[in-house]
Amino acid sequence: MKTIGEVFRNRESATNAKALFVSSLIFDAIFNCDIQSAKQVVSRIDGGVPDARKRGNYANIFGDALEDVLSYTNKEQLKIQPDDLVIIALAKVVVFVSMSDPGKNVQKRKDKQDAIQMILERTGGRKSEPVKQIASVNYVNPDWMMGLPESSK
Repeated sequence: MKTIGEVFRNRESATNAKALFVSSLIFDAIFNCDIQSAKQVVSRIDGGVPDARKRGNYANIFGDALEDVLSYTNKEQLKIQPDDLVIIALAKVVVFVSMSDPGKNVQKRKDKQDAIQMILERTGGRKSEPVKQIASVNYVNPDWMMGLPESSK
């Protein structure tokens, strides 16, 4: 896995169009906060999001990176550093965009929604069916209430 610094250097010294394309895609996703590019990179790394029941059977490299970034305790850790791995930098960008204020900009609102969806899907699996109720609460009159006289109105 490459660091952001290596990708930046590769972008400047790409030997063919393929290397330039990949480096530019990652560069745009991270430095331009381009969520659509980030989604493309993530889908190439991890593939689609399996439903929650099957999630344990599939690679979730980006989901693991998101979990790491979401566990940071210091706001300074969210800044992208040259020695960050690409996957960590992508996770930082997605978290940043998900918490940003889009104002009235429609495209930024869509990007924020996409970032939120990426976080929820990649950290909890895709929800393809309604969640079943785990337990039901049954209220039962206690035995001691049986002996009380009924009120007459």
